[in-house]
Amino acid sequence: MPGQGGVSVVVKDWFSRINEQLLDVALQGGQVPGHKVVRGTKHKAWSDEASAMGCANDFMDPAQFTKIRSPAQVLKACKTDEERTELKKFITKPEGEPTLVKNTDRREAISVQTAQNVFEPLD
Repeated sequence: MPGQGGVSVVVKDWFSRINEQLLDVALQGGQVPGHKVVRGTKHKAWSDEASAMGCANDFMDPAQFTKIRSPAQVLKACKTDEERTELKKFITKPEGEPTLVKNTDRREAISVQTAQNVFEPLD
C-alpha cells in the first residue's frame, strides 16, 4: 500500500517525542512508573590518536594499521598485558547522555539532581 512508510515515520516520531517528554519528567525528579534514568552507552575513543598509534607501532606491525583502528580493535591485537596497559593511557570513555529505560535494565540508575534534593529548604 502506498504511503505506509510515511505512517511509520509519523508513529516513530510520535513515540520518540513521548519518550523525550517522559525523560524530561524523570530528569526533573518526577516518577515514570516502571522506568528509571541511566547513562546511555558510549564507546571508547582515543584521547590522543597520534600518540596511541605511535605507541601501538612500537610493539605491533604497522601493516596491521593501514587505517586508524578503534581502541577495542587495537587492544584485541595486543599480545601482552603490558601492551594493553600502555595503550589504555590513550583511551577515554565518554559519559553517556541520560536515557530512560525499563526498571529491568541492568544498568544502575543515576541520581537526578533537582532543586529539592540539592538545596536545603529555607525556614
